[in-house]
Amino acid sequence: MQFLLFHIESVLTTYKGNPPLSVFLKAYFRQHPKLGSRDRKAISEAVYIYYRCASAWDNGAPVLPVIKTGMQLCGSDNPFLDRVLQGVAAAPVPIVEAGFPVPLSAGMSAGGWLASLRRQPRLFIRVRKQVDKVMVLLQQSDIDCHKEATGWPAGQERADDCLSLKNGAPVDRLLEEEDYVVQDWASQASIQGALDLMRQAGFVPQQVWDVCSGAGGKSILLKDKLPAFRLLVSDIRESILHNLKMRFRKYHLSGLEMKVIDNTATQQVAAALEGRLFDTIICDVPCSGSGTWARTPEQFHFFEMEQLQKFAALQYPIAANALSCLAPGGFFVYITCSVFVAENEAVVQRLMEGRPGLQLLHSGIIDGISRGADCMFVAVFRNQLP
Repeated sequence: MQFLLFHIESVLTTYKGNPPLSVFLKAYFRQHPKLGSRDRKAISEAVYIYYRCASAWDNGAPVLPVIKTGMQLCGSDNPFLDRVLQGVAAAPVPIVEAGFPVPLSAGMSAGGWLASLRRQPRLFIRVRKQVDKVMVLLQQSDIDCHKEATGWPAGQERADDCLSLKNGAPVDRLLEEEDYVVQDWASQASIQGALDLMRQAGFVPQQVWDVCSGAGGKSILLKDKLPAFRLLVSDIRESILHNLKMRFRKYHLSGLEMKVIDNTATQQVAAALEGRLFDTIICDVPCSGSGTWARTPEQFHFFEMEQLQKFAALQYPIAANALSCLAPGGFFVYITCSVFVAENEAVVQRLMEGRPGLQLLHSGIIDGISRGADCMFVAVFRNQLP
């Protein structure tokens, strides 16, 4: 087992926070092809446990004892990893105050949020058709799943097409790829709740701009719910837009226009859109990702305050430039996957101060902790100017 301990320490010594840990591990395992699947799983789990737990020891502690204790703290049930660490002495369980040096958004408990980072979240899929049939198929294959209600505020959620499964469930081997989308519960809820507000106002989107679209999960959800509207997606990364285009083809969706735009650059936005207005704008801005750190604990481990300042400096100009293209009566949806005030309420306040006639309809955290999901923040505005 000594060689596995060597690889665990080797990964933790060489990894510096970039690229994403999952990408780094794949490359590391390609360089060491003699490692079997059980070995790779044990190494990966040990590394993830370390990044979930190491910061709890204020004065530091040796890597392997931290992992040994971390198995208990994280609820690990990997018997092979337990055998690998059999001769390692556990580190004393740390006594740490449940606090964090960054103010959290209203409704977030620092203790609850920090505790949630020690557990791997669940897998969520959005079933595009015949959800009950899909559930039966999964259950017949001994895959435990249940519907999870989406939308907000509390009491108005609907359990329709979101399924919650154990992380790692082999849905790709059982379902046709065009029949479902892997998308966290909080991400689904962010758009479903905004759509509910629009419906309550008797509003149906016709011209939609998805700013900083990424791979397009929210646009795909919108197109599945309301296929007729015209959609512009933009991002600073041409490669991610190509991925989005491929996903639209896979799901047989149409009505897509793409542009590479740096939304922090006011003149570039104006030149790219040439005075166009949109009745619905989805603005999911780059952020610290703190609401998703349970999935990416390396980001939690390597977090520095300078990163938060960098993201906060991007978010307001991105949103403000997008708002300049909002039609009278239109809806603007501001989204982050952050739990920090600086990226959430603080930006909302600046947008309200800088845009007369902008009405705030909803603002708050989408808390997925109790569901084993991510946390996100969403604010929905309406342009009341004629």
